[in-house]
Amino acid sequence: LNFSLDAETRQQILAERPKVLAAFTSSVPAQMTEGEFWSKYCSFLYRRYVRRRQEAAGRPAKATSARELELAEEDARNEALFRGAGEADLQRERRGML
Repeated sequence: LNFSLDAETRQQILAERPKVLAAFTSSVPAQMTEGEFWSKYCSFLYRRYVRRRQEAAGRPAKATSARELELAEEDARNEALFRGAGEADLQRERRGML
């Protein structure tokens, strides 16, 4: 999956989501590049969306391969980094606004 966020969109996310801004400020450039940050953020939102859709359909996501286990571990780390950051997007998506 490829994500592309232009500078205006990135600035809007940071302005509207204080938790993302806090994560950005604490992580870039000390722990990762700006590109790595946005890649992690978009991947985090996408995988969380997929996981919640599976759970809603009665199919809880289970890691069955080494790659899936690796992604689950990455999701756990990103959950700590972005804790609650994507909730507004998920709520809008549920209401059909995204």
